[in-house]
Amino acid sequence: MGDFNSAYAFAKKWEGGYAKVPSDRSGETNYGISASTLVDARNAGIIDSSVQSVKDLTPEDAKTIYRKMFWDKIHGDELPSDLSIALFDTAVNSGVERSIGLLQKILNVTHDGIIGPETLQAINNYNGNLVEDYLAAREQNYETIVRKYPDQNKNSLMAGVIESTI
Repeated sequence: MGDFNSAYAFAKKWEGGYAKVPSDRSGETNYGISASTLVDARNAGIIDSSVQSVKDLTPEDAKTIYRKMFWDKIHGDELPSDLSIALFDTAVNSGVERSIGLLQKILNVTHDGIIGPETLQAINNYNGNLVEDYLAAREQNYETIVRKYPDQNKNSLMAGVIESTI
């Protein structure tokens, strides 16, 4: 089964400190946490309201956000280890619902962006290498994004490097 600390350690390798890269559609980030994600975390009571900017985030804040807003929502503890890492990394980069929707498309189950009993059963009954199929679908998704938004090529190239290490 999935282990949050392993998945977090993997994602942490790619998500650095403070960044404000014009080509990054997420905008200003710190530890990979965007300003909009920080607002959602504050509104949900996950992060103290005194944290007003991503610049104010501590590594502990980021880890808490990753667990509550990404790992818990993908039900990482219930997934096979390698799938949990791939899904978590995709959720961090593309959003929880989009990452789960991509998985559900492969599994041919209802696309609701939620890991529920139907999705978990389909994961357990999948014939083939689900992680390989998921990463291939993820790569196609990134290629589609780059065709639509060519300035995202740098981010897509990095995603390919990441995929080769899962």
